[in-house]
Amino acid sequence: MTTANGLPPRRAQWLAAACLLPGIAAVGCDNGNQAAPPPNSGQQSAVSPIDGWVDECPGGAFCFSRPGYLSPQPVQAIDSLAALYRGGGLTLTFDMGRYENSVSGMDGAAEEQTAIDGRPARLLGTGSKMLLVVPKVHESDPVPTHFTMILNFEGKVSRPLAERIFHSIQFKDPH
Repeated sequence: MTTANGLPPRRAQWLAAACLLPGIAAVGCDNGNQAAPPPNSGQQSAVSPIDGWVDECPGGAFCFSRPGYLSPQPVQAIDSLAALYRGGGLTLTFDMGRYENSVSGMDGAAEEQTAIDGRPARLLGTGSKMLLVVPKVHESDPVPTHFTMILNFEGKVSRPLAERIFHSIQFKDPH
């Protein structure tokens, strides 16, 4: 037997009572259903119940946070770790590998130096695109591993959103 919301009667009663408690109500109550995380080629991911952001660890090479409305899209990577996500007027791509990615289409872009997870990096920005380049991910690598992440916005760049994504990146030790 289930109640109108599809839960067993005892669970529905417990949830109703729990929502009345001020400490629990501050955290929030739901019907026990959680959104399924997006499909992800075996990478680790977790959805934050606070703001709907997803923590991803593609290939165990690095971790980053992204908005939950970005959905993974098919991509064929040949010699690197790469991904593509789309949704909400934003496209996010990254590429991590031995070969440096082109920054074509960024002519006249504003450029600034920054650090990502303690590594020197460059940010390039235009009206609708932000690009992050980490030229050497692991200092100890004899052949550098390069990392590029690109955010393409349908409208104007959201600098706070771009910075939140970029500064969430944490590279894993390859050894």
